Amino acid sequence: MPKITAPVADLYATAEKAKRWFLARACSRSPGDWNKQDGLSDSGDGAVYAFFGRNGSTLYVGQTGVRLKKRATFQTSRHYDTVWWNKWTTLRFLNIDVETDRLALELLLILALAPKHNVKPRFRPLAKMREGLTLVRAGAHKAARRSTKLQGREASRAGHASNAARRLAPRLATVF
Repeated sequence: MPKITAPVADLYATAEKAKRWFLARACSRSPGDWNKQDGLSDSGDGAVYAFFGRNGSTLYVGQTGVRLKKRATFQTSRHYDTVWWNKWTTLRFLNIDVETDRLALELLLILALAPKHNVKPRFRPLAKMREGLTLVRAGAHKAARRSTKLQGREASRAGHASNAARRLAPRLATVF
């Protein structure tokens, strides 16, 4: 049986490549740029973005189908009200108009940049993901074994029922 953790390691390697690709191409903006009208120059057709703190740590990674400033005001996840909002020093973003591409890049960047304040989806270290997948694999093995045992029992019960029906058939024939 193939090791389930190998694709996970490949996923994290791909995430590192995506991070390098993103950082090489993304626009960089400061809080001063944010406060200027049209200071971000985002297209408004969608973007993947990351907010970084003073020491370069990643605070938040996200994606949006609208302008970044508009996204920051969404009531479901209002950036302006978060604990990290006043701590960011650099915003990096890349205009991407296709939602599937944005979602894929966002997830890869969450794996590679390990943002402190992402909740949904949240960063998960490689070791934890490997551990979780190993448990899932073990659970699937146990479930498959249980299923095989149950199928065997059901077949046995069906065989018993079939034998009982054959024995009863002559008696029932005389009654009816």
